[in-house]
Amino acid sequence: MMNRDELLEAMENTINDINQVKEKINQTGEPSILDQLRRKLKELVDQHFRLIDQLG
Repeated sequence: MMNRDELLEAMENTINDINQVKEKINQTGEPSILDQLRRKLKELVDQHFRLIDQLG
């Protein structure tokens, strides 16, 4: 189990990753790449909410 500071840092990292994926989605028009990026975005958002749940 991570401590509070580790959780907050991990949450910040997932937010940065989410923003990077969102930027890539806005830059690409390729449908297959968009599908991959959307899946990655969903994984990151799910991971972020799991961290929030751990934080309590």
